Amino acid sequence: FEVTGVSAIAGATVSGLVLGLALQPVLSSLFAGLFILGTGFLRPGSTIKISGGLPISPVVTPAYKMFSRDEIIPVLRGTIVEVGLMHTKILSDSGEIVKVPNNIIFSNSIVMEEKEEPKVVRVRYEFPIQYDPEIVLEKIQKHLSTNNFRNYKVYIEEQSDKNNYIILVIAETPPNIKIREYRSDLLKHIIKVHRDLMLLS
Repeated sequence: FEVTGVSAIAGATVSGLVLGLALQPVLSSLFAGLFILGTGFLRPGSTIKISGGLPISPVVTPAYKMFSRDEIIPVLRGTIVEVGLMHTKILSDSGEIVKVPNNIIFSNSIVMEEKEEPKVVRVRYEFPIQYDPEIVLEKIQKHLSTNNFRNYKVYIEEQSDKNNYIILVIAETPPNIKIREYRSDLLKHIIKVHRDLMLLS
């Protein structure tokens, strides 16, 4: 078996193409990291929002019974913790550290947030149909106001079945409070209202 110059060149070309394709994401992240570090347009402490190109897709959790409808949308918002050659670490609003490849940051829309946007949380909860909706809404509003909740609205969203209906609370999360913790507090107070109504009935 004889290896000619043409076949050797062809083999080297194919190997080079394969290697180039394999290294493309690595090299693109590396060069993007060098550019980001060199220009300094992203720095630790900056609050940013990345939209498009993220490896997540919209998800909606079940919207029935006592489930609260939450959505995961392909937008990452958080505070930059560290900018490296290959990845940028971001502390998301939900409290997780997310490592985003620099090529994704470099090739997508970046919103630099000089002013913190309000974070909206939605909580759904089911009440039996025998509970007067006006009384339920009034008690929830009174209970939340008494416990220093602000910037919220309470609605009757829908009737889940012939025996129950669902109320919806939409509230703005205060600055420096995690969405998950605030949502948990809201749900805790709604459950307390439900228990109080059970004792009265």
